[in-house]
Amino acid sequence: MGETGYFEKEYISSRHEYVEEVREIIEKGPPAPEQDWEVIWVLSGPEQKFDDPPREGKYNQTKHRFETAVNIAKEVTALRLQKMKEEVTLEDIAAHGPTLYFNGRDDQNQAFRELIAGQGVEKEFQFPDAKVMVSSDLNIQSTSHQFELFPKDFVPEDAKLVVVTDLYHLPRTRRYFDKFPLVEKDKRVLYPALPASIPPRAALEEAKKIYPYIQQGFL
Repeated sequence: MGETGYFEKEYISSRHEYVEEVREIIEKGPPAPEQDWEVIWVLSGPEQKFDDPPREGKYNQTKHRFETAVNIAKEVTALRLQKMKEEVTLEDIAAHGPTLYFNGRDDQNQAFRELIAGQGVEKEFQFPDAKVMVSSDLNIQSTSHQFELFPKDFVPEDAKLVVVTDLYHLPRTRRYFDKFPLVEKDKRVLYPALPASIPPRAALEEAKKIYPYIQQGFL
């Protein structure tokens, strides 16, 4: 992306707003799980597979986000069954847990299907493979595509949709929710992948994207 208008007042204001929004998310901390968290949507990171080396920062963002989603699902299941999270079994999650949803690039989806086919989710994450739904290959290339192609009828009317992504990506994700109102505002939950970390280069690029994306109609 070029630097045209980089020092325009609105562009500068947009970057400051991004920094303040990230700071506010850090100060508030992640939201406490609730029993009506029914679908946990894992936004894919840049990596294709969980064992790929990091593309940005020190960790594989796709795996990091999925690990957080698994942990959330176990906490929600524990709440529903009035158990400690450590007491929750695979059978508990299969019968009472929320569903994890993933709609990445076609190559990411294929890698995920192969992992599930080999019972990799159950073996590596102690989570039922059957509770993970991977979308069909939709030629998704961006977060905007992920929102545009999300199946709106997948979330029950009385339930909440939880979106898991990295901390630096949450401000733009919130704006996509405004552009693509998949569920009512009180049914949306933005959750940072934990432990929360901000790859400096990724955060800088993210701060620079929002204003041009708005100007181009992407947000």
